[in-house]
Amino acid sequence: MIIPGPKMPGNSIDVYLQPLIAELKQLWSGVNAYDCSTKEMFQLRAALMWTISDFPGLDNLSGWNTHTSLTCPSCNYETDSMRLKFGRKYCFMGHRQFLPHDHKYRYNKKSFNGFEEHRPAPVPPSGLTLLRQIEKSRKRPRDDGTSKAQSAQNTKNRTKLKVSHAGGSKSNARRGRQMEQKLGRPVCRSEVVLSTLLKKNGNYVNEKGKILADKISEHLPEDQEHAATLGVPLKILAHPNDAIGKVYGVEHSGRVRGIGGNVCPSDVFGMPRHSISHANVGNFSNTSHQRVEDLEKHVETLEEKLTGYEETKEKLEETKKRLAQNENHLETLHRFLQAKFGNELPSFNIDSS
Repeated sequence: MIIPGPKMPGNSIDVYLQPLIAELKQLWSGVNAYDCSTKEMFQLRAALMWTISDFPGLDNLSGWNTHTSLTCPSCNYETDSMRLKFGRKYCFMGHRQFLPHDHKYRYNKKSFNGFEEHRPAPVPPSGLTLLRQIEKSRKRPRDDGTSKAQSAQNTKNRTKLKVSHAGGSKSNARRGRQMEQKLGRPVCRSEVVLSTLLKKNGNYVNEKGKILADKISEHLPEDQEHAATLGVPLKILAHPNDAIGKVYGVEHSGRVRGIGGNVCPSDVFGMPRHSISHANVGNFSNTSHQRVEDLEKHVETLEEKLTGYEETKEKLEETKKRLAQNENHLETLHRFLQAKFGNELPSFNIDSS
C-alpha cells in the first residue's frame, strides 16, 4: 500500500488502514477460492500473524507512543527512562536489570548511575494485558471541546491551592519506586509526600508547606519504622492512620490521599468505594495489617512444604546410591560365578530399572 503525499499521515493512517482491516475480517470469516491443482472450489481463511516496521511505523500502527519516556513496547510501563535537562531528549537506562541476579555489574555503582541494581527484568505484557490497557486508554473525541474545558478548570483549581508542590508531573507511585531504589529500603507515603514539599534548592514551596512538612516530620519516624518492619511496597504502606492522615485529616469519602499510581481504596484496603466514610476510615489499617499477616502465614506454609521437598529429594538421592552399589555387587557376583562354573551357569542380564 503506497500512501501519497509529501508528509507521513500520522494518526490519520487509520483512514488508509480501514479497507485493509475490512479485507482481513472478510478473510478471517472465509472466502471462496479456486484450487487449480484439484480444480475445485474451497473455503479460504487467512489471518495476520505479525507486522514488521520501524519504531515510527510501530507508533502509528499500534498506537504505542515510541518517542517519549515509554518508548519500549516490551518493557511497557516499566521502561526506565530519564529526560536530559539540557539535551531535552530521553535516554533509556536500567540495562542491568537484564543481567543475572548475581552479576558483578549489578553491584557496580561507580561505573553506572551510582546505585546498585536489584530489580528483575521487566516482563513483556501478555495480549490480555495489552487489550485491557487499550480499553482503559480510549480517549474522547478531540473536537468536542472537553479537553479545553478540563484544562481551563484545572487552571482555575490551581489558583485555589494553599500549598503547591514541587513534584511536577511525576506520580507519587513512580517517585516512591525511585526513592526505594535510591535508598535501598521500603519507603512510606509520608516520605514521598514530604519530598514534594521541597524544591531542588532545599527550600520549601511556601510557608504553609513548611508548617505541613514540620508536622509530617513529627510522625515520620513511626511510619519509617512501620515500613522497615513490614518491608512491603509503598502501596500496602498507605493507611489513614499514618503521618499524612494525621496531618491532613480524614480522607474524603471514596478517595485515598497521596498514594498515586491510580490506586483506589478497594485495591489498597480491600473495601469497595461506597463503603468508605468518615465513620469507618479507622478500620482500613486493621484490614491492611490482616492482609500482611495472611501473606506471612502463606509464606510460612510454602517454606514448610519446600523443606519437606528437600528432605524427600535427599532420601531419593541416597536410595539411588544404594541401588548403584547393589548393582555393582551383583555384577561382581555374576563374574565370579561365571569364572567358577563356566558354561554351566546360565547367562542373564541385570536390569537396574
